Amino acid sequence: MSKTEFINKIANEFEILSDVLNGQKQSDSFSKRKEALDAFNEVGIPTLKHENWKYTKLAFMHQFDFELSLRGNLSKEELQALVPRFDAYRLVFVNGRFEENLSDVVQEKGLLIRNLADVLADSTISAVYSKIADYKKDPFLALNAAMAFEGAYIKVERNTVIDKPLHIVVINDSKDKSTKAYFRNLIDVAENASVKIIETNHTLGDNASLTNSVSEVFVAQNARAEYHKLQADTEKSYYFGNIQVQQERDSHFKTSVLSLSGKFIRNNINTVLNGTGCQSDMDGFYYVDADNTIDNHTYLDHAMPHCESNEFYKGIMNDKGTGIFNGKIMVRPDAQKTNAYQSNKNILLSDDATINTKPELEIYADDVKCSHGATCGYLDEESLFYLRARGIGEKEARTLLLNAFAGEVIERIGIEDLRNYATELVLNRLSF
Repeated sequence: MSKTEFINKIANEFEILSDVLNGQKQSDSFSKRKEALDAFNEVGIPTLKHENWKYTKLAFMHQFDFELSLRGNLSKEELQALVPRFDAYRLVFVNGRFEENLSDVVQEKGLLIRNLADVLADSTISAVYSKIADYKKDPFLALNAAMAFEGAYIKVERNTVIDKPLHIVVINDSKDKSTKAYFRNLIDVAENASVKIIETNHTLGDNASLTNSVSEVFVAQNARAEYHKLQADTEKSYYFGNIQVQQERDSHFKTSVLSLSGKFIRNNINTVLNGTGCQSDMDGFYYVDADNTIDNHTYLDHAMPHCESNEFYKGIMNDKGTGIFNGKIMVRPDAQKTNAYQSNKNILLSDDATINTKPELEIYADDVKCSHGATCGYLDEESLFYLRARGIGEKEARTLLLNAFAGEVIERIGIEDLRNYATELVLNRLSF
């Protein structure tokens, strides 16, 4: 499929969505959709010549004929077999559409959960739609802003603490054909409030699937929010994910991304520390094998003084797998007394595996403590010898070392159900 054919197909799909969104055509949010589509058409699919995509091959975007599907066909039995059950409120979206009959009924005082499509007519909500997820800066943000019409709107009221996590389940139903889905969340955590969110991604069927997901998260003064992603999809799944966060004074935001399987995964996480006393923690672990690709791009923007950020990413590459890590910390002139730390550690298990890592610091303040570093290497032979000398077999010793390496990230997850499930998944993936 040529670039022109691809853009024409997107235009046709936009017309289909326009008919579905007939009641919103006069709204401000629909005007943003049209502007976003124009922004995407101007850039198109990035190539290796684009700096943020220089290691990321996107030829599959033209090779597969991904079809926009407005409704899946998922039974409760299929959901149970496909999706882990955590002690959490479950919100299920199939091919980008909210499935109320598969989702839990949430009745928590101070917590409002709605389908995003049902609230965009509210001018106060549409005013912040795409406010921090700037579609002019990224073509896949633009494509999502134009095409996503459902998702989760989550509002946590002031002084409300939600103890039970929210589990957002994103499913592509590709039983009949190769499908693509656009999905968007808008999460507003008010002053002194607290919430934890889990997102998992799944493909049902043997055909290829493409997911484009965006979450905008507003964390108000003295609020706390966590956003955890678990990606363990099929070998025919392709995923573009963006989390865009804005923090206000004395707030705390924590995210972890565990990417364990999938043909292609691109995760962008951008956080603006927009008030004094903010803390932001970013954790990630990725395992890449076969000829798959996992690409993590992070951006921490220290805009105000007396803030702290900690970033801790680890990866294991096997076979002909390709891992990419690009983490940037920006410290602006007003952000004095900043503490910012970044670490990326990688293990290569084969000579054909690849890691491209690029930690970055850009500092315009003079009273800061900042550090970054990256390591790439093979499994520690001395540690392997130490274990084998004590009667542990080579396979078991390798498994112990690799799981210990991954465990440093997993043990930082504050949701017990998710931490235990992730530990089991990683053990299975790294036992070879």
